[in-house]
Amino acid sequence: MTTWHLNPTFLRLADGTHLRVLLIVDTSRRRFVGAGVAESDGDIEDVLRGSIAKDGLPDVVRHLPNHLFDDLTGSITRLLAGHGFRPGVEAAYLDDDLVWVLDSARHISKAAERTNAATKAELADALHNGLDPVGTAPVGR
Repeated sequence: MTTWHLNPTFLRLADGTHLRVLLIVDTSRRRFVGAGVAESDGDIEDVLRGSIAKDGLPDVVRHLPNHLFDDLTGSITRLLAGHGFRPGVEAAYLDDDLVWVLDSARHISKAAERTNAATKAELADALHNGLDPVGTAPVGR
């Protein structure tokens, strides 16, 4: 069973501007699935389409509820349904998987910020191309 955990966060550009990004990790296989800028539905669709092309549709999608990202969760649910995913996005609970997700997200975020991206496009490139899709997230249970 494939379980994706969606981790929206904000990353800083070189000028101090913050952009919303979406990080996706697979907790069942302990690996990074995809990431990208998530400022619009089009951005989110790009992240999801790339992740689905790489891994197929997951069996379960989880997220840690955060009122700052309520609109993002709704968009993701709707866009995943457009790709044939039916179960919906469920709230994550505190366990070892969530701890691993948060550690992985911190690792991925720091790696992207170290590129010192100046634009949305540069940050998207850092997230899409600059991170090792298998080895980026810390491994181990």
